[in-house]
Amino acid sequence: GMMDNYQKSLEDMNNASVEYIRGISVVKAFRQTVYSFRRLHDTIKAYTTVVIAYTLSWENSFSLLLALINNIYLFVLPMGILIGMRASDYNAFASSFIFYLLFVPSIASVLSKVMYVSTNSMQILSGVEAMDEVLDEPQLPQPLHPKIVTSYDIAFEDVHFSYDKDKETEALSGVNFLAKQGEVTAIVGPSGGGKSTIAHLIPRFFDVSGGCITLGGVDVRETPTSYLMEQVSFVFQDVFLFKQSVAENIRLGNQDATDEQVMSSAKAARCHEFIMALPQRYDTVIGTRGVHLSGGERQRIAIARAIVKDAPVVVLDEATAFADPENEHLIQKAFETLMKNKTVIIIAHRLSTIRSADKIVVVEDGLVVEEDNHEALLSAGGRYAEMWRVYNETTTWTMNRKREAMQNA
Repeated sequence: GMMDNYQKSLEDMNNASVEYIRGISVVKAFRQTVYSFRRLHDTIKAYTTVVIAYTLSWENSFSLLLALINNIYLFVLPMGILIGMRASDYNAFASSFIFYLLFVPSIASVLSKVMYVSTNSMQILSGVEAMDEVLDEPQLPQPLHPKIVTSYDIAFEDVHFSYDKDKETEALSGVNFLAKQGEVTAIVGPSGGGKSTIAHLIPRFFDVSGGCITLGGVDVRETPTSYLMEQVSFVFQDVFLFKQSVAENIRLGNQDATDEQVMSSAKAARCHEFIMALPQRYDTVIGTRGVHLSGGERQRIAIARAIVKDAPVVVLDEATAFADPENEHLIQKAFETLMKNKTVIIIAHRLSTIRSADKIVVVEDGLVVEEDNHEALLSAGGRYAEMWRVYNETTTWTMNRKREAMQNA
C-alpha cells in the first residue's frame, strides 16, 4: 500500500545517505563524487515523490478535518445563539452554553492528537510488519536428545549448501574431507569457491542442505548450539570490536577469564606492546577520544580472543591478513602454542601461510578437487601446483620490478 511505499522509500534514502557518508573517502579517491551523489539524489527524489503522492491522497479529508477542529467556534457560536433564541430557561441555557464554550477547545486538542496518533500508528504497524518478517525466520532446530563429543575430528560428508532458499545455485556441491584433531588443515582455492562457506558451516551458523558435518563422529545438528559454540574459536577476516575496553573485547572469548589470563593471551597474540601504549592501557575504550586501532591491531585482538577461549577447535579465516611480515612471524609462533592438540582449520587466501599445514584441501566451484600435504600436491601437478606456480611468478615479478627500479635509480 501507500504506507509500504513510504517506508521503503524512506529506508532507501537512509541507506543511501549512510553509504555515501561512510564511503566518502573511496568516492573521492576514484572521483565518483557526481555518480555517488546522483544515487543519493535519486533516492531523495523518489522519497519526495512518494511523500507528495501520500500527502495529496489525504489532502481533502485532512483539510476538512483540520478546518472543523481549528474553527469549531464558527459552528458552536451560531448553533448556541440559535438554540438560545428558542430556549425558555435562559439561566439553564447560559450555564450549559458557557460549559461547552470552555469544553470545546479541549475536544479540538484531543481530536488533533487522535489524528496524529492514527498516522503514527500506521507507520508503526508498517515497521512492526518488517520486523516480524525478520523475527519469523525459522530458528535452527535444536536436538531433542542432545549429544556431547569426546574427540574433535571434523568430517564433511557429501555436504551440499545453498544460500538461496530455492537452492538453485549451490555454494557447496558434495564436499568431502576430514580434519584430524591435533593437525592443521588448510582450505585453499580461488575466490568464490566456497572456502569461507566451509568455515561458517563448522560452528553451524547455517544448516547444510544435504549431507552432514560431524565433530568427533557426532552430527553438529545433534549438539546444542550453545555447546557447539563453546567448542569452536573463530577468528574472522573482518574483525568487529565493541565500544568497550580492550580487556573486555578480549574477554569476549571467555567471560570468566582473569586479568592475568587476558594479559597472557594478549602477549601471545602480540597485542600487549601496543595496548600498553594506549592512554588507559587495558582499560582504554576503543573508538573514543581518538583511540582507533589499525587493521593488524584489530586482527591481533581477535586472535587474543581465540587464545583466551582455548576451545578445542580453531577456525582461522586468514587470521594474518593484516599483519606485517614481522608480526606475522610472531603470530605464527603464538599459533604453535595455541594449536597444540587442537583441530585447526585455516582458510587461506595467501599460499605462503599454509606450507607447513598437515593437510591442504583445494576447493573450487564448491567441490574438493584435491587434498594432501604441500609437497605431495606439488608433485601431483594438479590445481594446487598451478596456483603455487602462479603465486611464485607473482612474487618473483615483484622482486624483479623492485630490482629494476633500484638499478634505474
